[in-house]
Amino acid sequence: MSSITTQAIEAREKAAQRLKGLLATSDDLARLPSLKEDNEVEKTSAQRQLRAVFGANTEHILSGLESLKRAHAALVKFDAVFSQMSTICSKSIEVIETDDTLRRLATMHSNISETLQSTETVAGLPEAALKAENMLQDSDTAVGLIESHAYLSQVEGTVHRVKSTLELLQDRQSYQLPSLETYFVQVNNAMAKIEYRLWSIVRSFISLGNSRPEILVSALRVIETQEVVDAKLLADGMGDSPLRKGWRRRCIQNMSASIAESFSDILQRCSKLLSSESNSGRLLRSILSDAHEKLVQVHASTNRLIPCFPPVYHVEDFLWHEYRGQTDNILEIIGAISTQLSNNDILFTLDWIQRHDQYLLQDGSGIEQMRGVDALLETYVHRMDEALRNWLKNIMNADFKGEPSHDGDGRLYTPGPQDMFRLIEEQLSAAETGGAVLLEKVVSVMEGIVQDYASQYESRIASDSNALEVLCAVGNNCLRICNLISDLNDMINTVLKSRETEGFTKSLQSHFKLIAKQSSEMCGQVVFMDPGFGELFSLLCHSDDWKRGITTGSMLATLDDFLSDFKIWLDEFLLNVLATSMLIECVSYYMAALLSQTRHVNTETLSFLKRDTDAIREYFNRYLPSDVVENECQILADVGDFLASDSVEAFVLSYSALLEQAPLSPMLLVGILNARVASQHDMTKADAREVLASCRETFGDRSSVAKFSTRQSVNPSIKNPAFISALNAIRQRH
Repeated sequence: MSSITTQAIEAREKAAQRLKGLLATSDDLARLPSLKEDNEVEKTSAQRQLRAVFGANTEHILSGLESLKRAHAALVKFDAVFSQMSTICSKSIEVIETDDTLRRLATMHSNISETLQSTETVAGLPEAALKAENMLQDSDTAVGLIESHAYLSQVEGTVHRVKSTLELLQDRQSYQLPSLETYFVQVNNAMAKIEYRLWSIVRSFISLGNSRPEILVSALRVIETQEVVDAKLLADGMGDSPLRKGWRRRCIQNMSASIAESFSDILQRCSKLLSSESNSGRLLRSILSDAHEKLVQVHASTNRLIPCFPPVYHVEDFLWHEYRGQTDNILEIIGAISTQLSNNDILFTLDWIQRHDQYLLQDGSGIEQMRGVDALLETYVHRMDEALRNWLKNIMNADFKGEPSHDGDGRLYTPGPQDMFRLIEEQLSAAETGGAVLLEKVVSVMEGIVQDYASQYESRIASDSNALEVLCAVGNNCLRICNLISDLNDMINTVLKSRETEGFTKSLQSHFKLIAKQSSEMCGQVVFMDPGFGELFSLLCHSDDWKRGITTGSMLATLDDFLSDFKIWLDEFLLNVLATSMLIECVSYYMAALLSQTRHVNTETLSFLKRDTDAIREYFNRYLPSDVVENECQILADVGDFLASDSVEAFVLSYSALLEQAPLSPMLLVGILNARVASQHDMTKADAREVLASCRETFGDRSSVAKFSTRQSVNPSIKNPAFISALNAIRQRH
């Protein structure tokens, strides 16, 4: 109320202030009537608005009063319902307490019933065990073992539950509960009998797989049924439960033990090999024969055993692994006495392995990876290598110490190569029974022997003590060996199709052909070592016999005597090689004599040189192609041009041509230049010195590569150092 009065006073004061503002001057009084009218209008408008606002507020107040009335009624009703709820809750508490009592009574009833039932079950355990044993008596049939196991498994489960219950009760009680172990033992004994019968079947799995597979299948069904139980127990976190037996693992162990037991007698006899020497071969063959029967038996049984076993057993791989292990044990003992065995016994053992490789080497491994095989291979190969090398030594001694033979065409030869390769082929044929691995090792040894054969030939023909017949025989032998190598290569390719030997064969053949050529060349050197040749060479280029052509004619006649024999003794290819070698030696000795023994150089000397050159060329054209002879005789023509030169430039030019043929140092020209000075007035000593100086200049660029060889021998009748130096220098052209 005071608030309304205050508002009215404030409104009156505001109105007075406003009126005061409106009538502030005298002019404002003239507007008084209009101001009254305006005030009336405003007053009327304000009253209208006030009535509208008052009406709306009145409606809101009436509506709020109605809502309050309804809320009061609802509160009264809720209070009544709440009173009813309190009553109902009190009654519910009483019902819950009664239900809990009933539930405890029901649990007590159930426990009492279960205890009574368990008591009846425990009391019936001996009878159940006896029933299972009676079922087992019929286990000769496939059904008996399965039924007895299934029934006893249920009984065993009951025993486990009873034991668990007793353990739980014992934990809750302060006094000792009576023991029921007497009842449980009979069940355990019955299960032990089932297991004994089960493992006896498993240990006889090979024979039963052949004769009564249904019995084996029944045992495996029992094992796999138990395996399902084991898997469920493990999945439920009960891996340590006594009901989990692991029979599949034990089944594999018993199968393995069965195979090992079947080999025990063989292994005991194998141990006797370590102490037996005289009868080791016979005992070995007996052991391998029995092992053969075992492998044949299991191999024949595999197809019948596979359907009996679930795939998870991988029975074929299992059988291979077990029999491979037992075989490895046998071979390991045999390998330990490999040095006591004969080669035939070793081959018999390796052949035995080869006959069973399809079964024993299923994993793709090689025979050499089996225990004991390495020792057998090493012993056999070592013996063969030693024997072949001894034979080679004896054959080489016989070839070089004995007299060569003539074949139907008169060719010289020795039987050594034929004998050697026959022995090699015999060894290869014998080793064929030992299989591919032995053959590989044997072939490697044989290749080494043939290489050694070539090396020994090469070293022996280098000796000066060999007769011409022996050298001819060696050359012919080497060509025959090339054919024998081809035959041996064909034989190797037949027995070892996977081995690539063509490249090695060609290399060996090339080596022997080279030795054949060297042997023929050595024949040429031996010919020129003849003392008669030494006498003839000492007469060349200065004696009267030489001037008359007798010396050169005798030399060529002597060569013809030798070549006539060589034509019969040597193969045509080697005769060509020998003729080339003799031509080279003939020209070399003639040139050496010309450079060291010429005392006069005139027109007559040059004509004698041309005569001899034509004679040498004509003679060797009978044996060699003309271009070969011409090329070898070119140095004689070049030295003739040198001697016929009439100026320093001509001498240097012809000397350059000589250097193209052989590294002749200017010092070797001193003799023929002095002979030229002594014979002709158109050349003085000063001219000779100038020629030598120019020749030294020309030779200087080549001196770094000029090397004199002493590998080839010189005829022992020749003592002239200048002759020997010239001969060695001229030989450098080849």
